[in-house]
Amino acid sequence: GKKIITMSYVCSFLNRQTHQEFGNPQYQNLVNEDRLEYDLRNECTVFFEVDGPYKAMIIPKAIEEDRQLKKRYAVFWDSGKIAELKGFEIKRRGELKLIKDFQAKVFPAYLRGETMQGCYESVGSIANHFLDVLDSKGSMLEDEELLELISESKHMSRTLADYGAARSMQITTARRLGEFLGADFIKDAGVTCQWVVASKPEEKSVTDRAVPAVIFNADPVTREKFIRKWTRIPKGADCDVRSVVDWEYYKSRLVNTVQKMVTLPAFLQGVSNPVPRAPHPKWVLLRKREQEDPLKQQDLMQMFGAMKDSGTSFHSAMEIEDLGSHSSLNSNGQQRLTFPAAGADAVVEGGGVAIGIVGGGSRKRARERDGRGDDDDVMNIDELGPMPDEEEDYQDWLQWLKRKWKLQRRNRRNRKETLGPSGRRAQEGVETFFQKRTAVVKTKPWQILHVEETG
Repeated sequence: GKKIITMSYVCSFLNRQTHQEFGNPQYQNLVNEDRLEYDLRNECTVFFEVDGPYKAMIIPKAIEEDRQLKKRYAVFWDSGKIAELKGFEIKRRGELKLIKDFQAKVFPAYLRGETMQGCYESVGSIANHFLDVLDSKGSMLEDEELLELISESKHMSRTLADYGAARSMQITTARRLGEFLGADFIKDAGVTCQWVVASKPEEKSVTDRAVPAVIFNADPVTREKFIRKWTRIPKGADCDVRSVVDWEYYKSRLVNTVQKMVTLPAFLQGVSNPVPRAPHPKWVLLRKREQEDPLKQQDLMQMFGAMKDSGTSFHSAMEIEDLGSHSSLNSNGQQRLTFPAAGADAVVEGGGVAIGIVGGGSRKRARERDGRGDDDDVMNIDELGPMPDEEEDYQDWLQWLKRKWKLQRRNRRNRKETLGPSGRRAQEGVETFFQKRTAVVKTKPWQILHVEETG
C-alpha cells in the first residue's frame, strides 16, 4: 500500500518562507586551496515546529517551596492519548515499578471529571489504591507480583572491582550476589542487579540495606541463612519478603511522587488535599495558615489595587479627614470615593483605606474609537478636533494623524521628564496614584485664582 506521510501545513510553509527570506547568503566553502577560492552559499538553520492543539498538559510541582521541576511534563491529544511525555520515571529503565505503575494509571485519570475537584478526586483514587497496597503489605498480590512491584534494577557497566570504595545500592547488591552465587558471577562487567530494601539493621543507611531480590527464590534454608546475615534479624523470625522489606521506605517513595503529581498541584489550584495519607509539606501548611489567619497583619501594598470605574466622581478634591463623609457605598457595602485630579478610587474596608486606579479599559476603547492612543494627552488631543473620515477625505485624515503624532511625541517627552527615564506609569496601586498627581501638576494648565502685587 501507499505510505502515509503526516505534515503540518502551516509549519511547512512557515519554514519555507523563513528559508527563502531570511537565509544567510554569506556562508563560504573553500573550493581551491592553492588559489584560496571560495564559493558562497545561502544557508538557514532555523526550523519551526508547531505543537498542538492539546487537550491538557500535566506539570508536577517540586516539594521544595520555591523550586520548579524542569523538563518534566505530560501532554495529551484531544483523543486522550499522550502526545509527549518527558522527565517521568515511567520512561526510565530500572526505576521502581511501584512508581512506574502508579504513573501509568494516574495519567489517564487526569482527563476524567467535569470539574477541577472531580479531576483531582479521580487522580486521588488512583493514589489511594497504591497506598492501600503498601499499607496492607501487598496482601492482595502473590509473592512474585509483590517482589516485581517493589524491586529496582540497575546495570553495572564496569566490574565490581572498578568501583573501588564507592557506595550505592547496586554495588551493595552486587557484593551480596557474589556471596550468594559465587565470585565468578560478578567478576565481569555487565551484571544486572535487582534488589529490595530491608527494614533491618535499622542503624544502617538505605544503601547498606539493599538485599538481592533473587534470594527470595532460593530454598528456605539458604534464604534464611543469608537474610539473617544481611539483616541481623533473630533466629526463628520470618524471612519472607513481606517481613523483610522496609514498608515505610516504599511508602515514603510513593508519597513523594503523589505530592509532586497530585497534592501540591491541587493545593496551588485551590483544591483540598485529595490524598490525606500524603500530607502537605510544612511550607504549604504555613502558607495556608497565613492565608486563613483572620488576625494576621496586612501588608500595606495589599491594600492598594485596581478598581472598576463606577462612573461617578466628585468635582472637588477632598481631604483625607473627609473620606468617611464624602463616600458612597459600592455593591459590596464598602465606602467608595473618587479623586478627580489623580483618577483614583478609594475603598474604606475594615478600618483601612484601599486606593486603586479607576478602570482604564472603557477609556482606552473610547480613545481608540476617537483615533486616540495610549500616549495621548486628552486635553491636547482635543485641540485637533474630530478625526476626519478616511474614506471621504484621505488627505485631511492623514494631516490630522500627522498633527496627532506630533502631539504624541511631545507628550512622551513630557511624561519622560515627569515620570523618570522609563517614561512609564506603574500599572496599578499607590505608585500610580502619586505619579498621576505629579503628572497633573506638571502637564495640566493652572488656573489663576488671584493676582497681587508683590512690591
